[in-house]
Amino acid sequence: MDLFVPILNQMIFLFAFIIFGFILTKGKFVPENSATVLSKIENIIFMPALVMGTFIDKCTVENLKANAVLLLFSCLVLAVVILLSIWAGKICYKEKYLQKI
Repeated sequence: MDLFVPILNQMIFLFAFIIFGFILTKGKFVPENSATVLSKIENIIFMPALVMGTFIDKCTVENLKANAVLLLFSCLVLAVVILLSIWAGKICYKEKYLQKI
């Protein structure tokens, strides 16, 4: 029950933003290309800022030391997956361009 109220608050805010956007779009209060502009702003400014903020808060020497085994294991898994994907690309596609994708 302790998690229900905060999650419900977040859902209410999300629903309010959806309704607000719907009203703005239907009422022609925003231009037609606003979705493109907002998407570019999100990808160029907001997402990098969010990532940097998370790194500043969570990526500390103590945190890395505490999770060193997990970090090494995830690097190993990543290396295996990359090698498997290269191998699968060569098997699935004959064209060199498609193999590299």
